[in-house]
Amino acid sequence: MQAGSGPSSFLPASQLGTFNLNKNLPRSYHLVRGRIQLRRVRGGLSWGTGLENGWLSVDASATYGTDDNTFRPKIDATYGHRWTDKWTTSLQLQTGQGITNDYYAKIAPSVTYNLRENIKLHLGAVHALTGDRGSALKFETWLTF
Repeated sequence: MQAGSGPSSFLPASQLGTFNLNKNLPRSYHLVRGRIQLRRVRGGLSWGTGLENGWLSVDASATYGTDDNTFRPKIDATYGHRWTDKWTTSLQLQTGQGITNDYYAKIAPSVTYNLRENIKLHLGAVHALTGDRGSALKFETWLTF
């Protein structure tokens, strides 16, 4: 979303498909080519608004497992701030119910550097506040073409 882009906007989303998982779970799932395959239906709604130097967004989705009749909600809230033409930061709060039915809350700060018009370098972290208590660091290259 562009900074200061105007009014709030909503975006509905839906997804049908399968989810592949490479670990054993306590329930009986479909095995396809040596991988556990879970059938899922997902729907969601996103809201966002531009600010003078950034944006706010909330993304909510729900996944329904057609094999195990499991409903898993997820909500992410993000605040982003554009400091200069080159530097942007964001802070995201992620909440939901995981694949093993645990509830989680995670915080994910990140910084993005615009190397060129079509190349961005993104460094971020995620830290679990509840649930599995795991942490991760990520480095990504975003290409626009």
